[in-house]
Amino acid sequence: MIVPVMNRDGNIADNLANWLGQSFDEVILLDWSSTRPVSSLPGVLDDPRVRIVRVEDQPGFIRTVGQNIAVRMARHDRVFKCDSDVRLTGDFLAAHPLQAGEYWTGEWRQARDANERHLNGDIYFCRGDFERVNGYDERIL
Repeated sequence: MIVPVMNRDGNIADNLANWLGQSFDEVILLDWSSTRPVSSLPGVLDDPRVRIVRVEDQPGFIRTVGQNIAVRMARHDRVFKCDSDVRLTGDFLAAHPLQAGEYWTGEWRQARDANERHLNGDIYFCRGDFERVNGYDERIL
C-alpha cells in the first residue's frame, strides 16, 4: 500500500490503524515535504510494515512524481495506491483479486453513495503493468 501525503497528520492519525488492520505486507507513507515530518507523528513507526519515504524541499505537492517514487520504493508485485483519507472495510485484498493485466480503481460515476465518489484515483495494480506503461505521466503537475 502506498499513500502519498503532504501535511495530512490528521488523516494519518485517523486511518493508519485501519490500513494496518488489512493484510498489506507494507504501508509506504510518501511524505512530500510536510511541514511536520510524518516520521515524527506519535506511533507511526510502531509497526514494522510502515515505511516512510520523505521528499525534501518541495513547496507544492506534485502527485504524479510522488506516486511514481512511492511505487519505486514498494517491495512487492501488487500495489494499492490510496489517498490519506480513505478507510477500508472488510478484507480489501480478498475482495479484490488481481492478476497481471488487470487493475481495480475508484470510479466516481459508479459510486453507490456520496462517499464513494471520492475514491477516484485510488488504484490497485500489478507493478509490472505499471512499469510497462511507464507509471504516471510526470508532465502532469
